[in-house]
Amino acid sequence: TRAVARRPPPAGVPSVPRGPPRPAGLTAGRLEPGAPWFAMPLASGSLHAWRGRLAWPELRRTLAALLSALAHVHARGIVHLDVKPENLLVPDPRDPTAPWLADFGQAVTPDAPEAAGGTPAFMAPEQFRGREVGPWTDLYAVGAVAWDLATGAPPFGHGAVPRLRQAHLL
Repeated sequence: TRAVARRPPPAGVPSVPRGPPRPAGLTAGRLEPGAPWFAMPLASGSLHAWRGRLAWPELRRTLAALLSALAHVHARGIVHLDVKPENLLVPDPRDPTAPWLADFGQAVTPDAPEAAGGTPAFMAPEQFRGREVGPWTDLYAVGAVAWDLATGAPPFGHGAVPRLRQAHLL
């Protein structure tokens, strides 16, 4: 794990700026000095647009890129908790095989372990149950994403949360 954490981020994880903190928070239209910030290049869309349209070689490369990005994130003790096609940004509209993992709004770390939720169509059973989450939780979501990208729909479809909860727990 430490060896992976020391490596530079893979293509799917834009690097975080290093050095002294820069302005980040907005107050009255101005950035507050000293707050941490993050910026990344503009993406052309997400993998949502590629659902059901990828041939096996493209799907395999796309999933390998996603797993590489997650290995990098997990090696730093972060669990994403909302892996889904909409959170996999595509920098090149002609090539979906190098997605960027985005939207860490649900992510947890060892110092802040409270799982906040996720997207029901892609959530692991432990998220529905409110149990301990870890890298395995994101790997469950990768399986659901693979199904979604291959077929054009999540494994249990979309719909009411109680129905999705039941389907994921069976």
